[in-house]
Amino acid sequence: MANEGKLPRNLASVEHPRCAACEMATAHRKPWRNRRAPSGLRKAKRPGQCVSIDQLKSPIPGLMGQIKGIPTTKRFNYATVFVDHYSDMSYLVLQETDTADETLAAKHSFEAFARTHAIQIQHYHADNGRFAENLWTDDVRRQGQTMSYCGVSAHWQNGIAEKRIRDLQDLARTQLIHAKIRWPGVIDARLWPYALTTANDVYNQTGSVQKKTSKVPIQLFTDSNHHQPKSDFHTFGCPVYVLESDLQDGKKINKWDGRARLGVNLGPSPVHATNVSLVLNLETGHVSPQYHIVHDDTFETLGQLQPVKSNWKRQCHFTDELYDPSVYQTVDVENTTSPQAMHVHGHQNVCMHDPSVIITRKGRTSKPPDWHRNFTAMPAQIDPLEQHKYKENDQLKELEDPIVFAASTNPDIMYRHEAVQEPDAPQFREAMVKEVQDHLRNRHFIIIPRPQVPKDEETLPAVWAMRRKRRIDTREVYKWKARLNIGGHKMVKGKHYDETYAPTLSWATIRTWLTLAACNGWHTRQLDFVLAYPQADIPRPTYMELPDGITIEGANDCVFYRGSTVLLVYTDDCIIIDKESQSNIDTLFKELTQHFNVEDEGQLSDYLGVQISMPEQGQYQFTQPHLIDSILEDLGLWPQDHKLAPAKPKDTPAVPSSILGPDLDSESYQGNWNYKSVIGKLNFLEKCTRPDTSYAVHQCARYMAEPRQSHAEAVKRIG
Repeated sequence: MANEGKLPRNLASVEHPRCAACEMATAHRKPWRNRRAPSGLRKAKRPGQCVSIDQLKSPIPGLMGQIKGIPTTKRFNYATVFVDHYSDMSYLVLQETDTADETLAAKHSFEAFARTHAIQIQHYHADNGRFAENLWTDDVRRQGQTMSYCGVSAHWQNGIAEKRIRDLQDLARTQLIHAKIRWPGVIDARLWPYALTTANDVYNQTGSVQKKTSKVPIQLFTDSNHHQPKSDFHTFGCPVYVLESDLQDGKKINKWDGRARLGVNLGPSPVHATNVSLVLNLETGHVSPQYHIVHDDTFETLGQLQPVKSNWKRQCHFTDELYDPSVYQTVDVENTTSPQAMHVHGHQNVCMHDPSVIITRKGRTSKPPDWHRNFTAMPAQIDPLEQHKYKENDQLKELEDPIVFAASTNPDIMYRHEAVQEPDAPQFREAMVKEVQDHLRNRHFIIIPRPQVPKDEETLPAVWAMRRKRRIDTREVYKWKARLNIGGHKMVKGKHYDETYAPTLSWATIRTWLTLAACNGWHTRQLDFVLAYPQADIPRPTYMELPDGITIEGANDCVFYRGSTVLLVYTDDCIIIDKESQSNIDTLFKELTQHFNVEDEGQLSDYLGVQISMPEQGQYQFTQPHLIDSILEDLGLWPQDHKLAPAKPKDTPAVPSSILGPDLDSESYQGNWNYKSVIGKLNFLEKCTRPDTSYAVHQCARYMAEPRQSHAEAVKRIG
C-alpha cells in the first residue's frame, strides 16, 4: 500500500514492527525445502471463468447476530469460500450446517452477487464430497456450468481455495487475539464469524503483496475503479461509542446524562454504506448497523473506564467458558485516580477522567484527542432500522417471489427429460415436433453446419419448457405444449440482446375492464398469439444448439386503445373489449392475423388459469376451483375421501383482534405440508380471484424464511 501511494511512501522501507497478536496467530512450521513454481497452468482471462470452492469448519460455534428480539440459539459452524481465479476476489458465506441445501444456497448467493456486476459463473473447481452430490451437480448442469474436482486426498490440487481459507483464518485469528489481549472481558472466540467476514473484506480491498497489480481484487472482479476508502476500515473488536438512539432521532435527553453507549465493532455492514459498522450491544447481545459512532481503534479509552461488565454472552445463551485466562497475556493499565462515575443512559458507567493523568502501557502520560468526545449530527446516508444479512449472505435479498414457490411444485410444468418419462410422453413428443416445424415454417431459425458458425460467436443451448394445459372446471388435459427457448442463462446483455420486455397485465386491470364491460354491456373476445416470442425481431444473429430430442435431416403499457376498442395483453394471451359493436372486434382480429399468427378462442372462458363465466347479465364470475382444492388438500382441510365433509370455514381469513408477528418464542414449524408452496398458491389466488384474503396472505408471507407454528396456524385459518 505504501508503494502504491495509499500510505506515505516512506513507510515502504521501514522495518515492520513485531506484533504479539500476529506472532501468536500466524505461527507455523518452517519449510525445509522450496517448492518449484507451477508451470503449464492455464490462467483465467475474465471474471467468473473459473472459481475455486472450499469449506471450513469451526470447532467453536459462532455468534449468529440479530437486530432485535430474543437472541437465537442458532450458531454459525461452517463457511463456504469462493475464490475467483482472474481477480483473486473471494466471497464468503457463513452457514449453520454443511448440508447440501445450505451449500447450494451459498452458491446461489455468490451467483446473485456476480449477476449484479453482469458476471456469469462458467466453471467451478472443488474437492469431492459435498460438491460431488447430486443436488450440487444437478444445479451446475441446470445453470449451464461445468465442474472439475481434485483427486481423492489430493487437496493441494484445490490449492487456491485452501490457501485463501488459511489466509483468512490467520487474519481472523490475529484480529481476535489482538482484541482479546486488550479487552479480555468482552472479546470472545465466538465472534469468529464477524472476524472472518472482516478479514475477507480487508483482503478484497487490499489484495496480496505478491500480486503485482495496481487494482485490488474487488476492482478486478467488478471491472471498476471504485474501492472502499481506507478511512472506513477500523480495528476489529475495538470499542465504539454509539450516539444514543433518541439523539439520533433528533430528540432530547437529560442534559446531564451521557450521550453515548459503549459497544464492540464487528466490522463493516455488508449491505449498508461503507461507513456503517456492525456494533455488538454489550447489554442485549444484539448486533445492529450504526452510523453515528466513534471508533477507538487503539483501545486507549478503556483505561479511562471502570471495569466493563459484558452481558452479551449470557444474553446470547453462551454459558460455558472457552478459554483459560492464562492463554492470553494481559497488561494491567495503571490507574492513578478514582474519579466519580457518570451514569450513561441505559448502559455501563463511563468514568470521566482528567486527561492529564492518563497512563499508557509504557508509563507515558497521554491526552486523548478531542474527537473522542465530540459527536457531529450528520444526515444519515442509510436507514439505521433497515434489515441486513446476519445469517447466510443474500438469504433475504434473494428470496423468490412467493408465486414462484407455487409454480415450482406444479406437476404439469416440467423439463424435457421429465416429460419423456411421463405416461403421456407421446403427446409431448408430438408437441415438440410441431414446435420445431412451426419455427422452421415461419423461418424463425435456419439449420446450418457447425463449421459455419463464426469462431468468435458462442453457441447457446436450447431449452425445452413442457406443460400440460387443463380445463379449469374439469381438470381435463386439452393441450400439450412444448416451448423451445434459447438458454437465457447463458446470454450476455449487450452481446446477445440489448433489452427485454414482455407485456404482463395485472389482475386489478383485468377486473376493472371486465367490470366496465359487464356494467355497460360491451362486447368481448379472447385471443392467443401462437409462437408469441419469436414474432419480435432480434437485433443481431444468435446461434443455438440443436434442441434435444429433435433430429434434423439434411406505465400500464399492456392496455392498448383504438377508438372504442380496448386490447388487454398478458404476454401472448389477449382480451378484446369494445363498447359499440362486435364488428369492431372482428375487424381488429383480421388486422392482427395479417401480421401475426393469432388463434381466436371465442368468448371469455379460461384466462391465465382463471375460469371466467357470466352467470347473469351484467356480472362476471372469476373462479379457481382446482387451485382452491389443491390448497385445501395441502393443508389437510379437504379429506381425500370426498364423501366426508370438509373442515368448517372461519368467518374471516385472519384473527381480527391481533396482528401476526415473528413469534420468536414459539417452536419452528415442523408440519408435513410445504409452507412456501402453499403461500405461493395463496398469493396467486388472492391476486386473481380472492382479493379479500390479501392482508392475511401477505402477513403469513412475511415469515417464509423461518415460519413458526403460529404462522402455520394462520395459514390454515385462511384455508
